[in-house]
Amino acid sequence: MNVTYIPGSNHTVDLAGTTQFGTPGLNLGGTVLEDVLRPFPPTLFHSEAITGTLQDRVVRMGDGTLAFYTRIKEFSGSQGITEMTFNWLVTSPPPTINFDFRTDGLGVIGPSRVSYENSGQIRWTFNPVVTPTALSRFMFMIVPGVTRYLRPGVAGDNRVGIRGGDYWATSPAIFCFAPDLS
Repeated sequence: MNVTYIPGSNHTVDLAGTTQFGTPGLNLGGTVLEDVLRPFPPTLFHSEAITGTLQDRVVRMGDGTLAFYTRIKEFSGSQGITEMTFNWLVTSPPPTINFDFRTDGLGVIGPSRVSYENSGQIRWTFNPVVTPTALSRFMFMIVPGVTRYLRPGVAGDNRVGIRGGDYWATSPAIFCFAPDLS
């Protein structure tokens, strides 16, 4: 689903998920360039230690464009994860991004919607929530025409935050691969 960033506004779309060939004009198959497991720091939410692992993947699709995949691979804690946010470390976010999740891969729970906010932040919302026994599916974002990426720790990468329950605070930032928008 293409979502266009309009400065000063938020854009939210409901997601149904897709398969490798389920989106007309978009073949999500390709070559995995990077596939890294990133532990999220133990975080205390109401005296309970929450831990988990984020799977961070970059795929080069057949036309050379990059797809950035993320999923919650491991999670411990009694409360479920309700949101995952991506904060761009760039001055101007890309104007259009393709967002969705894969129904033909690993995981059980896909996000119910995605928001592309006026700050450029991307917010994935899970309903039902991600739990230790029902982990997330691969979510993806594709910036049309982007063929290069940034490694974590380089200006322009993504900062990811995990949030659970209505009263939980957001986890410390997890740095992930990001489209190179230069």
